[in-house]
Amino acid sequence: MCSVLSAELWGMLHGLRIAWDHGFRRLQVGVDNKSIVHILDRAHPPANENAILVKAIRELLARDWIVRMEHVYREVNCAADFLVFYTLTIPIGLHVLLSSPDLIIFGLLYNDAYGIAHSRLVLH
Repeated sequence: MCSVLSAELWGMLHGLRIAWDHGFRRLQVGVDNKSIVHILDRAHPPANENAILVKAIRELLARDWIVRMEHVYREVNCAADFLVFYTLTIPIGLHVLLSSPDLIIFGLLYNDAYGIAHSRLVLH
């Protein structure tokens, strides 16, 4: 079991590795967790269980490519929300989607690109 922050850092690490391995050299990464953006911008990695992950991500970011990382609000990141719920329908593990899992995501990506926000319903 790991924290939400650790899980998101693992996701970033895998995502950056996959992008590099597939030859992408210009990348824009939207992160809906401001803590990740701040941690990666700091001069020194945190002195906690995430230090090794942060170091590995920084090493990837230092490669010969352009990676622009920015904070995006969850409300304008509907494609990511869709993919989170999509993962509930597939076995646990790392899955690389080389094509869209559903046509609905194209509309969500369009909305995200133009900043069209949708409200989120949170149930407790």
